[in-house]
Amino acid sequence: RQNSRKVLTDKVKELSGYRQPEEISGELVETIKEGNILVKKLFIKRKNGIDLPAILFIPINESPLSAMVLADENGKTGELKTVGIIQEALSKNRIVLSMDVSNFGELTDTAMITNTLYFNKEFRNGKMAYFSGSTVLAYKAGDIISGFEYLSALPEVNHKDVSLCATGILTPAAILATLFEERISSLILVNGITSWREIMENPLGHHQLGNVIPGAVNYFDLEYLLELVKGKTEFLNQ
Repeated sequence: RQNSRKVLTDKVKELSGYRQPEEISGELVETIKEGNILVKKLFIKRKNGIDLPAILFIPINESPLSAMVLADENGKTGELKTVGIIQEALSKNRIVLSMDVSNFGELTDTAMITNTLYFNKEFRNGKMAYFSGSTVLAYKAGDIISGFEYLSALPEVNHKDVSLCATGILTPAAILATLFEERISSLILVNGITSWREIMENPLGHHQLGNVIPGAVNYFDLEYLLELVKGKTEFLNQ
């Protein structure tokens, strides 16, 4: 079983063009105190990737806390449902890192760069990734793992209890991230895509280029990857 997981994981990395993030650090922009919560605006920096805007919510507590990385398709501030996810985690005394990933939130291409009337909003990034031997899905998985690495290294965090939550179109990237990084303690998928078959059966779905791995369906579907992490996965519909 363990050997089959490694074989499939290596195949996913090969086909997607995944590259492990290197030399991850944080650059603090601003700290605000809201009641018993510290709110830190920052950038997650890597040697081999773009800077990732993020907001860190820390309940004031003396002991190491469990924590969660949140990748929301609406960006790090997100919609009310995402704010609800953050509030629920904070009510349980958990640290939350809400972050933007490639081409979402502050990192979204402007209309001047990508005309979404004719092209998927990730068309430019998808083309650049393809020409460099990678995929946007691998970019986003690497972004999420960068957030996980940064969060796990904080002294306030219990590094053995760091989960991942993703919403909507970012759920495939979260599935890959959980497969690649076994230290992620649990995975929460909100209104997500759990099969490439769903995409093929609904070909007019918006902005799916970022979830493409050329040739992947010859070997596996997202369902197979979920099977490998099913013991730590929860599905929510909101």
